[in-house]
Amino acid sequence: MNRAPSVRVFASGPLPRATRELLRRAARAAGPLAGPVEIHVVDDKAIRRVNRERLGHDWATDVCTFPMNEPFLWGELVVSAETAKREAAKRGIAFAREIALYVVHGVLHLREFDDRTARQRTAMRKAEADGLSIVFAGSGGERRVVSGQRPAASERRPEMKNRAESRSVARK
Repeated sequence: MNRAPSVRVFASGPLPRATRELLRRAARAAGPLAGPVEIHVVDDKAIRRVNRERLGHDWATDVCTFPMNEPFLWGELVVSAETAKREAAKRGIAFAREIALYVVHGVLHLREFDDRTARQRTAMRKAEADGLSIVFAGSGGERRVVSGQRPAASERRPEMKNRAESRSVARK
């Protein structure tokens, strides 16, 4: 019997068990995992440091994705709970939906989805919507994301306009 790859969640602060399980479900909902995944939930200060040190971008972001392609670790995601709270409030959606979106988006990058062109963004938004519908299937309290209508990071935060995804960045 084949076991599904593990999804481990680490947090720099308190993170309820239900949120940890939500993030695990979100990772698996994004499609088949080729190996173990680690999700690190941090604040804006920490993700800014990761973004600066590993990607050369000196700003906070929502999610950084680092493919590892090792037998013991397929990929690593760093997500900002602080950004998720702020963006969820701004967009009028639940924090759970916003942070789950970051994890789905990150795993899609591990699966080699990209979002640099309009066509790629369309495919990414559809895959995000599909993943979120799996995560929140049957939960009447959540607002549905219609047809993957997630604003691009540059639309949500202008300073993100030139944000490069970390797909091709090797771990230092």
